[in-house]
Amino acid sequence: SYSGVYFCYYGFTTCGSSSCGDPNACEYAIGIGVFALIVAIVFLLLDILFFWKPNFLDKPFFAKVVRFGDVVFSFLLASLWFVAFVYLADKWAEVNTAAVELIVREFEKQADVSITLSSSAAEAAIAFSFFSMAVWIALGVLAVLSVKSARQGQSEAPAESEEKKEPAPI
Repeated sequence: SYSGVYFCYYGFTTCGSSSCGDPNACEYAIGIGVFALIVAIVFLLLDILFFWKPNFLDKPFFAKVVRFGDVVFSFLLASLWFVAFVYLADKWAEVNTAAVELIVREFEKQADVSITLSSSAAEAAIAFSFFSMAVWIALGVLAVLSVKSARQGQSEAPAESEEKKEPAPI
């Protein structure tokens, strides 16, 4: 029966030994990925809504909340991806490949299946975490620049409106 056996290169959940690694490393990275996807979709929908209805973010409070949320979530996700990168790399270094291979071969005999072990999935997860961290840092920097440009636009807007109200010289 395959129920109760979840394999990740970092280890079996049914192993119960520290030499098999930590399957929570994979689960953490998957959880962060799903959370990041949901956050990205929400902000993408807000961008689309702003593009179709420019006056949607016309309310200053709502615009500030969206921009602040963009900055906060970008840097929050960058830090969570950093934790994932360190966690995955640490657990990958701790895995005793011989112990994992022994357990896999034992499982193969019991389940009458063939399993090929490869570290490329673990390496890909670590690389994905690293590059995701870099991308979210870049998005955070762009969000901060957006907030700065919005503040400059707000500080310049009243001066322009005062100039327009002055009557033209005769």
